[in-house]
Amino acid sequence: MPKNIIILTTGGTITGHKTAGPNSTYESAKLSFDEVFSPALKKLASKILNINIKIKNILNIGSQDMNNQHLLKLAKQVQQASKQNDGVVIIHGTDSIEESAYFLNLVLKTSANIVLTGSMHTKDSLVFDGVANIYGALIVASSQNAKNLGVLAVFDNKIYSARQLYKTHSRSLGAFSGQIGMVVDNKAIFYFQSSKDHTLNTPFDIAKINNLAKVDVIYICADFNEKLYDFSQSDAVILCAMGNANLPKNALNTLSKLKILKVRTSRTNAVDISKDGEIDDEKFGFIRANDLAASKARILLMCALSQTKNTEIIQGFFDRF
Repeated sequence: MPKNIIILTTGGTITGHKTAGPNSTYESAKLSFDEVFSPALKKLASKILNINIKIKNILNIGSQDMNNQHLLKLAKQVQQASKQNDGVVIIHGTDSIEESAYFLNLVLKTSANIVLTGSMHTKDSLVFDGVANIYGALIVASSQNAKNLGVLAVFDNKIYSARQLYKTHSRSLGAFSGQIGMVVDNKAIFYFQSSKDHTLNTPFDIAKINNLAKVDVIYICADFNEKLYDFSQSDAVILCAMGNANLPKNALNTLSKLKILKVRTSRTNAVDISKDGEIDDEKFGFIRANDLAASKARILLMCALSQTKNTEIIQGFFDRF
């Protein structure tokens, strides 16, 4: 029996085209999806993979322009599509794909396979990777092996966990980290899976979320100028801090006085932040993001604030998700 897979498109480089001139500049979201994944390619993929493919456009933007309202719209559309299909493939720009993937991983209530993909290069590039990535995503979205692994992403025949997915290069086809599997001979093969709870096992439900808190991110550096920032419009702040999420004394003194939630993350993106290392979290009112980068800590904190403002409960969310 053929599985039903729907492709939801949001724009990105995959539907972009180069601007005039010899350089590599381009405009995102300028082509229709049919110009990238033609009816003939759709028919061929359906036949080879024995799946029914539907396509629906929901946004047409570069992912650098993805805002909270777009994010909510995307999640609600994916949730609805997952009720009627075995799998959902989301075409998404790569700049903020890790944020959208993690948000979906936290708020969707579905057991359907959810897979994001896009491209690193435009269709008019000699190294266009879009069609191969779509094909790989369709394989994973229709695979029984991908069941109950949370939201996934596929690029360059590599499968990534939404929680571990990070873009680490601006041009390379191998631009992402967080790989947990491979697409080989039209099959999805997995070597690892995330130990963190996701989708059906989180308290966050997109059906009940219609607004997201305003959470801002600050990059902490040497000789930090704390006078630059105004948090009067912020519900919370993520501090992308040094090393073990450490802060200069002037930043620590100023930020600890803020009457909003504050989360410490590390610029390294690779450390499980120590409790009360050089900073007394309880004294200064900080929450630790553990190994989450600032971009994803922001996503989790927005979800958390849809439930509570209690710092102990929110710290528990960071420990669990």
